[in-house]
Amino acid sequence: MYDHKQDPSLHSLVRSPHAALEAVKTALHLAKKCNAKVHITHVSTAPEVDELHKFKSALVSADCTPHHLFLTQAAYLKQGNFVKINPPLRTTEDCEALKNALKQGIIQAVSSDHAPHTKKKKSSHIHLRPRACPA
Repeated sequence: MYDHKQDPSLHSLVRSPHAALEAVKTALHLAKKCNAKVHITHVSTAPEVDELHKFKSALVSADCTPHHLFLTQAAYLKQGNFVKINPPLRTTEDCEALKNALKQGIIQAVSSDHAPHTKKKKSSHIHLRPRACPA
């Protein structure tokens, strides 16, 4: 659907909030079933925070990144591919949910996301189609 489109803001649709939520739900349910510790990294949406709140326990921890606390999808307009990250930037409401989750201890850490790219690579079009999952 997004093939050959070069708008960096589409990245937030390709890597949807729904997909992020489903991944967190799956990890939390499996951890609960196995009575295992789980750490959810790079939380980026309010629904993920809500799900973490439901499962809050000593066995569950989570983090988010500084860019998900302070940058929204609006940053694509000025900075294009330079703010194209995974998970992608989200909404103002998501940023506020992350900040509140930090204050409440639902998210316990702010983590770094070291994924350096050259200016040349970030300046070029990066294909938007998600990769197929290996069988």
